[in-house]
Amino acid sequence: MNILIKNGRVIDPATKTDKISDLYIEAGKIKEIKDEITPSKQDKVIDAKGCYVMPGLIDLHVHLRDPGLTYKEDIVSGSKAAAKGGFTTILAMPNTKPVIDCADRVKYVHNKAKEMAPIHVLQIGAVTKGQAGEELSKIKEMADAGIPAISEDGKSVMNAGLYKEAMKIAAECNIPVFAHCEDKSLMEVKGCVNSDEYTKELGLPGISNAVEDVIVARDILLAKEAGAKLHLCHCSTKDSVEMIRLAKEEGLDVTGEVCPHHFTLTSDEIDKDDSNYKMNPPLRTKEDKEALLEGLKNDIIDVVEACIDGTLDQIDLQFEDNAAVCVVLASDGYPVKYEKGIPMHGFENFKDKEGYYCFHAGTKFKDGEIVTNGGRVLGITATGKDLKEARKNAYEATDWIQFANKYMRHDIGKAIDEA
Repeated sequence: MNILIKNGRVIDPATKTDKISDLYIEAGKIKEIKDEITPSKQDKVIDAKGCYVMPGLIDLHVHLRDPGLTYKEDIVSGSKAAAKGGFTTILAMPNTKPVIDCADRVKYVHNKAKEMAPIHVLQIGAVTKGQAGEELSKIKEMADAGIPAISEDGKSVMNAGLYKEAMKIAAECNIPVFAHCEDKSLMEVKGCVNSDEYTKELGLPGISNAVEDVIVARDILLAKEAGAKLHLCHCSTKDSVEMIRLAKEEGLDVTGEVCPHHFTLTSDEIDKDDSNYKMNPPLRTKEDKEALLEGLKNDIIDVVEACIDGTLDQIDLQFEDNAAVCVVLASDGYPVKYEKGIPMHGFENFKDKEGYYCFHAGTKFKDGEIVTNGGRVLGITATGKDLKEARKNAYEATDWIQFANKYMRHDIGKAIDEA
């Protein structure tokens, strides 16, 4: 069956296309893009008014947690959520249990994804065995099994000599190194926020910019010597942006990514009693935020990315104890903004086609009725005759399907009450 997509906003960066058009698909390939295309009787017609029509998005940094940690996420739920948001390829980080550090475990994920995922799933391989930082993984064997990159995500490989050797092997295999930049030796205490005057007033232990910057500088220099492609994950500081700029000017194959919370929020917006503001890297200063925005505008930063972790049992812990959570992308691809402690759907209040106001990824509010809209594509809904009942049902439904694991870390009831 041929498909005609009408009235959508067609965006194609490769051809600098951005306009309202019709798009005709014949035998699985785009045949024509015009202002107006008349359908035939055999065509399936999709009205895309108010929607974007664009190439499939690629997420370079997801956590599918399979094997071993599937109470947080799994290949099926993660890939379906990605498909819902327009992502057709995702790269899964290797910090699973056991760690993805050999070809057999790479094949396990790829084979399972081929059977069960509606999109392309590519498994990244770990730099060291068990991510212990002591012995290199079998990088060449994993490359032959199809890994798109290596990463020690969640930590840095502190042994520079070992890391340089891994970079050399990655260069030989023509795959990039994805770097999590965090020098633990510079953290005298276990920090939970940025180190600045405001967070000192809150009495919270801080994480300085140097914790990130020192490793960024080291990794760029190591990649230069090894001839490796280097991708810097979730950059959060102004000096990270500056070092990427200098590396690009020198002609090094260095790219960087930034998360939406780092270029929309700052540390002085933190409420000490709300551990949802805890991120790793932490929210930085206004100066850092502005540098990240400039880096995006000037093509120094290449990728906007989300890094998501945490589980339901961590929601109500104290700021210092709570696992870092980075709540950024809703399952339908909208970034989250906070207003009065409530994550808003998109960068402003969003109203969908049915007139529901979206106050949270997965939760809709309309005329006193709450519907958890299957943002995890699981088809579970929860409604109520009044706010109290809807709130109770929403809690039960989301708890049952572990819907909150990835996107609903905020208090649903609080959002409903405020609405």
